[in-house]
Amino acid sequence: MRSRSRSPVSSTAREEGDSVGSAELAAVPSLSNQRQLVVRKLEAALEAASKRQNAQNPAATVAKASALRLAARMEALLHQKLDGRRYLSQARSLLYNLKDDSNFEFSESLLSGQLDLHRLPEISAEEMASSSRNAQRAQLRQEALAETSLRPSGVVSTDRFRCGRCHGTETTYVQNFAVESCVRSGGEPVETTVAFVTCLACHHTWTERSGFA
Repeated sequence: MRSRSRSPVSSTAREEGDSVGSAELAAVPSLSNQRQLVVRKLEAALEAASKRQNAQNPAATVAKASALRLAARMEALLHQKLDGRRYLSQARSLLYNLKDDSNFEFSESLLSGQLDLHRLPEISAEEMASSSRNAQRAQLRQEALAETSLRPSGVVSTDRFRCGRCHGTETTYVQNFAVESCVRSGGEPVETTVAFVTCLACHHTWTERSGFA
């Protein structure tokens, strides 16, 4: 097994920063305001993660210059591979997991140099999450699967739906409650109302959903 450096940033991470990160660090003042903000937030998160991991040895915390160099390198890789909302979304995900006090594994692998920085633009939220959080999500998904399509109700007549085919409002529907995984809520289970609607005029059927986060 490869021995780890006592410093939060191992020789691997330091070499990465020295060889490539220096140029990106020098370019930080010329970046757009948004990109500079991402660099500064990553720098602060890296410094905080380093201090948490070295609470028993404050002298071993990462130097501010090293944190800034690593942050600049991380942001440059995100900007190189991602754009628009994907860039911001991945930056937020990285910051969330670096700031998570319970997620020792991710910050340790990043600061020690065990995690290849080139993976950061594509690394998933589950890969970044702590093992305990992933176990919790797995349990929630199992419970969600078991509860899918619960509590069905009978057929109800209503005029609150409008048919997309004939534009009529005389409809019936059967309503179910389901627990589904919603992308916008980070994959967490969300209770959803599902209505299966039938138009009485043309017999067109469709599905209406509500309750997504």
